[in-house]
Amino acid sequence: MPGEKELRANGLPQVGFSATPEGPYSWFTPSVLPTDEEFERFASEGRRFLHFINVKNEDEVANEISRRVRGTISGRLPPFVPVEKSFQLETTAQMGFRFRRAIGKIGFNLLAHRLGADEALKGTYDAVRSAILKGGADEGPPFLLDSPTPLAPPLPHKDGHVLALLYEPGIFKMAAVVGFFGQSNYLVILNSPIYLRSEFVEEWFFFDLRAKKVSKLDPTGAPRRI
Repeated sequence: MPGEKELRANGLPQVGFSATPEGPYSWFTPSVLPTDEEFERFASEGRRFLHFINVKNEDEVANEISRRVRGTISGRLPPFVPVEKSFQLETTAQMGFRFRRAIGKIGFNLLAHRLGADEALKGTYDAVRSAILKGGADEGPPFLLDSPTPLAPPLPHKDGHVLALLYEPGIFKMAAVVGFFGQSNYLVILNSPIYLRSEFVEEWFFFDLRAKKVSKLDPTGAPRRI
């Protein structure tokens, strides 16, 4: 806004319930508090920590919650404990086709660049290559995994992106790792179903946004979880 010197945000009034001060929290608006059944579930889960966000009448809401709890579960839930006030932002990211295709394409381009066109055109990569080139709106590279991915070697700093190409004989998987800002790493298994290759491959690259250059990372000691 004109004249404003700092960016501010007004959060939606919410009350969070959690079993620990750190969360995760189940969020409700003050006007629509948990149902009796939900309070029963909170009792069984030990959700006794309250987190208020942008709630002006906290005491009134807390008293209403206590009244509801006493009437519903006869005090089986210990007294609620308000946590230190803070502003939290929680999001859920869903990897749709465009995102998965982009990650898959980055990984596949790395394979073609490092191992050459003859390698990238092999039949073992047909499925992921077809998904990248022709996949429909609900499709995408089929071997993108959202499970724990390999940890990158130590980075100079977090202002950069990571790319890696990994293959270990005996595991039969050619994989690429695509990571952004030293935080989120995505693993793409490029081949299907298995790939027999005699040479070990492990190359890690860091795209340094500060220095505007690409450098190789030393993978020594970096755990591989393909």
